[in-house]
Amino acid sequence: MIDHRTLENSLKLLKMLASSIRYTPEQIGDALDVSSRTAYRYIQTLIDVGYSVQKENGMYFIPKTDKLYTDISQLVHFTEEEEGLVYDIMQSLNNDAVVQRNLKTKMAAVFNLDSLAMSVTENRAHSNLSKVLSAIKNRHQICLKDYRSSHSNTTTDRVVEPYEIIDNYSTIWAVDPTDKKNKQFKLSRASSVEDLEDKSWAFENIHQSAPVDVFRSSGQGEEYKICLELDIMAQNLMIEEYPLTKSLVKKSGDKWKISTTVYSLYAVGRFVLGLIDHITVIDSPELSKYIDDRLSKHKR
Repeated sequence: MIDHRTLENSLKLLKMLASSIRYTPEQIGDALDVSSRTAYRYIQTLIDVGYSVQKENGMYFIPKTDKLYTDISQLVHFTEEEEGLVYDIMQSLNNDAVVQRNLKTKMAAVFNLDSLAMSVTENRAHSNLSKVLSAIKNRHQICLKDYRSSHSNTTTDRVVEPYEIIDNYSTIWAVDPTDKKNKQFKLSRASSVEDLEDKSWAFENIHQSAPVDVFRSSGQGEEYKICLELDIMAQNLMIEEYPLTKSLVKKSGDKWKISTTVYSLYAVGRFVLGLIDHITVIDSPELSKYIDDRLSKHKR
C-alpha cells in the first residue's frame, strides 16, 4: 500500500505538472526532496496509471487541453464525506473489469485507501450505501433497520427491493413488497442496512423510476407550475440547499426569480414557509393555497 510520503509527493507532483511551468526530473527531485531517479519513477507511475503526462525538451508537464481546464490542486482535494463515498463506490466495482481495475490503480496512486476505509467504518451513511450498492449489484432485497418514516411518523424495519440510487447517493428507488409500489427511501433515515442475501429480487417487472424535480420531489403524475421572487438571502439559501436550482434562478432588478415545474408542493412549500419574509409567491395558485392552508393549521 502506498505510504504517507509517496502519497504526499504524488499530490505535489500532480499539482506541479498541471501548472503552467515545465519541470525536469532534477527540478522535481529538488522540489520533492528526492533523487532525480526517484522523481522519474514518480513520473513514470503517473504515466503507467493513465495520467496524461507529456515530455518536451526533457521537461515534463500535463497539458491544458481546453479553456475549461481546472487546476489539478482543486481536482485532487476531497472532503472527508467525498473520500468515503469514493471508497464505497470503488469497493462495489467488479475487479475483473479492466477499466474498473485501472480506476482503482489510478486512485491508489494519489489516495491512501486504507485511511479512506478507516473513515468509512465510522460513518453510518457510507456503510448503508455500500450495502445497498452490493444488494443492487447482486439483485437482493434489503432491510432498512429502524427506518424513520416522515410519511407515517413511525420507526420500523422496512424490507424493500432496491434498484436505483439517486440524489447524490442519498436516496434509493425500491419496491415496497407490502403494496408492490415503487417508492423513495432516504438512507440517512435508517440506523443500518442489512443485505438480505436469501431474498432475491421478486418485482423486477415493475421497477420504474419517476422523474425528480430540482427540489428532489419525484413525479407521480401531478405537476405544479411555480414562480417565486427571492431576496438575496433566499436566493443564496435555495442554491445551497437545492443546487440544481442554480441554472433556473435569474436576476430580476434587485431580486431573483425562479420559474419551474415541481411534482410535489411539500419540499418547495417547506422552503417558502421557512423564509416567508424573504420570498414572494407569484402566479402559483396551488402553491399559494398550500402555504395558506399550512399557515391556517399552524394558527389553530
